[in-house]
This record gives sequence, structure tokens and C-alpha cells, in this order.
Amino acid sequence: MGFIATIKSVFGGTEGSSQGYRVCIVDAEKFADPRDGRVGPPERFRAIQQLARFREREQLEIIAIVGGRPLREVADGETYNGVRVYYVEENKTIADQIEKALASAGARKSLVITNDRQLEARMRERGVATMRITTFKRGVESSEASAAEEGSPKMDRDRERRPRRSIRAERPPEEQAAAPTAPAAPEDRKAEPASNPTESTAKAPPAKPQDTIDGLIDRVS
Repeated sequence: MGFIATIKSVFGGTEGSSQGYRVCIVDAEKFADPRDGRVGPPERFRAIQQLARFREREQLEIIAIVGGRPLREVADGETYNGVRVYYVEENKTIADQIEKALASAGARKSLVITNDRQLEARMRERGVATMRITTFKRGVESSEASAAEEGSPKMDRDRERRPRRSIRAERPPEEQAAAPTAPAAPEDRKAEPASNPTESTAKAPPAKPQDTIDGLIDRVS
């Protein structure tokens, strides 16, 4: 809710207070991303979808003013996922339709989002708050990025759990090294060469008395 807090701070309201609650009336024609320099039905519908996702995240009321003929996905005056959509009437302009929507929404609780400087000037004279489309789009994109970041830790934890489950299924090399070895089979013991008592005696002659502690004591005595 970072961007909604910014919007409410413009009016001096606080989040959760009825005084700070605002309706955003958006020039969706300018909000849409043009294709080859023009805005057609697909671009208009994508703009409405993006506004609907933003409205759901920020719990904000949005009225979208759309140019061109009504889309088959949403008729004039209907809502699409919470966004109220109005199309520009014949022989009217986007600014005219925004002012008509403003009359029904209430000037005191509305925020007009437009790039029309003449409309901005008229809104200021009436005490209506305005915001530029570029500023609003940055806020929408920031909201989308925050939502993506909040979802990524869960995905990371899920990715971490899968390898750990496979590792627990295997026996660690340290435990394998520490595990006691089974005694050799009788056949293996028979295969080992028997020790030669003679060789052992030759290699390790019996210690002389003087080489032992007792022998040293006797020599000192």
C-alpha cells in the first residue's frame, strides 16, 4: 500500500480514514501503452486490466475514461474487476467525460489523473486534486514490483525445500565413513597370510634387562 499512502498524503488524509479516501478518475487513453504510435482496442483493454490489478492490490476506487468504441469485454458504465469504465460520448472529449464522471463521483474526494494541462487548470480552480499520468504510471509499476518481491521469497523457499528432501533421503558421506565395518568373512581371514613366529622373533628380539626400566634400576643400584 505504498502508493496509496502517497496518494492519500496529497489530501492530508491517513490510510484507513474516510477523509483520506479518494476516487481516481484516470484518462485510460493516455495511460494505455500505444502500439506503433496508436491506441486500439487491445491496448485499451490491457490498460483496464492493469488498472484492475492495481485497484485490487491497493483497495482503491478507480474510474477509467476510455476513448473509441465500447469494448466487447466491458460495456459503458459497467465495471471490470472493480474498475468502472466510461467511454467518450459522441462529439465529446476525454476531458468532457472526466468532468462528467467527476460530477457523479464528487469533486471533494476525487483525484483526476490526466496530462491535459487545460483540464488541470480547471480542476485547480475548483479545488480538485490532479496527478500526471507519468507519475501515476510510476506508482502503478512500483506497486507491481512490490507485489512481485513479496511473492518471490515463497518461491525461493519452495526451491530450497526440494533439494533438502533429496539430500535427507541419502546417507551423508560422514555417516558412511563413521559406520562400523562388518567383520571379515571366515574365507577372508583364511586368505590372509599367517604370521611367522620366527620372523617376528627375528624382527623384534626380546628386550634385554638393561633395556627395561627394571634393568636400568638394577644397573643404577
